Amino acid sequence: MKKQWITTVVMIAMVLGLVSGTVLGADLFSELGILDLDANGGINPATGNPWQAGDTYRFVFSSSEVYPSDITSSDTIATYNNWIQGLADASSLRIGTAEGVTWNALVSTASVNARDNTSTNPNTDGDGEGIFLLNGTTRVVDDYVEVWNVGGVNASQNSGIVIDENGDPWNNTDATIWANASYGGTWTGTKNDGTVGSPLATDADVTWGGTPWTDYNHWIYRSNADPSANAGLMYGLSETLTVWTPPAGTLVTIR
Repeated sequence: MKKQWITTVVMIAMVLGLVSGTVLGADLFSELGILDLDANGGINPATGNPWQAGDTYRFVFSSSEVYPSDITSSDTIATYNNWIQGLADASSLRIGTAEGVTWNALVSTASVNARDNTSTNPNTDGDGEGIFLLNGTTRVVDDYVEVWNVGGVNASQNSGIVIDENGDPWNNTDATIWANASYGGTWTGTKNDGTVGSPLATDADVTWGGTPWTDYNHWIYRSNADPSANAGLMYGLSETLTVWTPPAGTLVTIR
């Protein structure tokens, strides 16, 4: 289990005591130490019950910068995933490779659906878990079914994806994004159900969504735009993370 984000020290019972910056195990902790397990009433949105050890969740961010080149036919799904991973690795929040966490791009190419690239396909990955912003408190969706509006029409999210990989608010005045900057233009190549729309890695118009949108699934499919004439952001989604309880007699240093 990935626990690189903490320092654990096992001590014999006779020397356990109050140590600055540490707490004695038995309490719940969130992997990466960012998710506030007391927020939102302390309820896991996927289960409707209080958080408990073994529960899972994920984080999503909107990139702090636009994709650095045109979305051209020379790029592959691995290219986009690697770029998102690089942003996570450079994050001041310590959420990347060094912490043992993999991030993928929420995008579709002609041969890969976004829901498969991010393991959020309810048909193969189950109902899934809640997805949160990197402020540690804001719930975006309850589960994968809500992400892709399965069985519904014009689904709403609880929040737009308005926090970047550093935990900072999305900047809706960024002049490097095309004229639709106020919409938070984000390359997705994806339809509302998570399958390929007008995909990335093409010379034709590409599907984009908007970071602040919470209704009609416009976060993922707002319109199409010419990638050679416009710049856009990209969403990153973490792998599944876990809530856990430290073993008895373990001191956990909080980040």
